[in-house]
Amino acid sequence: MASGFDALLDPGRLKEFGVGRGTVADVLSRIVMAAPDGVPQVDIASGTTLPGLAELPQGSVSRASSLLVRLGMLTREEPRVERPGRPIIPLRLGPGFVLAGVEIRHRGQRPAEVAGVLAPLDGTREAEGKQVSRDLKGSEDYQELVRTIAGVVRELTKGETRKVLGVGVELGGHVHQGTVMAVPSPAGDAFPLAEQVSRALGGLPTVMENDVNARAVMEIWKKDPASNKLRFPQQHFAVVAVFDEGVGAALVIDRKLYRGGHGMAGEIGHLTVDHSRPYGTTPSGGGRSKPRLKGFDDPCPCARTSQRTEGAGYGHVDALATPTRIAGELGIRFSRFAAAAREPGTDESGNQTRAGEVFRTAGQALGRGIAALLNIANPGNLLLLLPPELVSPAAGTAAAQYRQAVEAALDKDCFSTAAADARAGRASLFVEPVDPEDAYQGARAAAACVLNSFIARAWGNDTGTLAEATEAACATS
Repeated sequence: MASGFDALLDPGRLKEFGVGRGTVADVLSRIVMAAPDGVPQVDIASGTTLPGLAELPQGSVSRASSLLVRLGMLTREEPRVERPGRPIIPLRLGPGFVLAGVEIRHRGQRPAEVAGVLAPLDGTREAEGKQVSRDLKGSEDYQELVRTIAGVVRELTKGETRKVLGVGVELGGHVHQGTVMAVPSPAGDAFPLAEQVSRALGGLPTVMENDVNARAVMEIWKKDPASNKLRFPQQHFAVVAVFDEGVGAALVIDRKLYRGGHGMAGEIGHLTVDHSRPYGTTPSGGGRSKPRLKGFDDPCPCARTSQRTEGAGYGHVDALATPTRIAGELGIRFSRFAAAAREPGTDESGNQTRAGEVFRTAGQALGRGIAALLNIANPGNLLLLLPPELVSPAAGTAAAQYRQAVEAALDKDCFSTAAADARAGRASLFVEPVDPEDAYQGARAAAACVLNSFIARAWGNDTGTLAEATEAACATS
């Protein structure tokens, strides 16, 4: 039986409207690029939403639009006269569908909370209040995780009259076709999380994605509110995110998320950027007076989840560039990281302070990892997501040393135009806070993955997120 996605693209329905799945995807994607604004059919056909798009036959656009209106995914605005001839009837995303997004939040490298949002397809904010979060009682139990996610989604959709297109789930870890391949915790083998969540929700299509990949998907479609144009119009761009305990990256190539052969493309957190580590004299490295505080000379968390190879995990970006490791290297608790970031980076004589040296080392490690990514993929733009304390640091602070070290490493280690291309005409990388005021941003990114996967499905692409085992009937189709 067809899945929820495929049921909407039923061959009989396509034949009735005389249109192919690929054209439906072309039309829908061009309207998503313009959302929440409407787009006249003539502009959809000419591809004005993004420079370089191929023209589509007007008749095909009309038939695909009629099908999408019938499904409730599009709606027609009131006719308006802007030029001589027939009135223009713009098309925009319709009010008939919602997307459920779920973020699995980690604390201390353990899944600790499930947060969900309900995002209307048409971009209206009427469901903004539909936000639910639940603590995980058994962080080591995947079945408890499935039950919690399903419970959050049921609470979000309770009483909902619109159709749920699907559920998006994101977490920090290695994800491939709906299966969690590797995370620091829970321990154990790969687990088909998307399949299990879909079954718990009666076959509702469930898309599973890595957290930074999900953010990159959202950026594919995101508009700049100032210019009202796509924020990243480049065919190829990248996203790098520094979280409290890890570093992730995502690649977009030809405006499609590139996952590689097994969903792990772009993971710079596990690049070795300092082969001289550990510097410590104790067998475990570190040499810290407080053994629970892990610094630069301790191995990356991946050393616990991969094969136990002697010396594995030392000098990784994850072990050097994160706030947790910076705090550990300074011998302070993580709660004091913000205060450490504001400390002077140099003393009155211009010499680096201890804080300045540690932040500089961390920034240099991140810069080396990004430089490797730029040299290999050569993206036309890069978004760097940093903890708020590192985004716009005051001059002379330790945090400023971090930012300067990142850019210096790019200038030193990038080949030819790689650094300039990634800066996209700016003096430095485009930087934003990794966790702005919207605490549900990760869940919203997961919701965006549902729509992105539906469009990819219509194009006939392997999205790499929808597990084959979720090909069950969608109760809401």
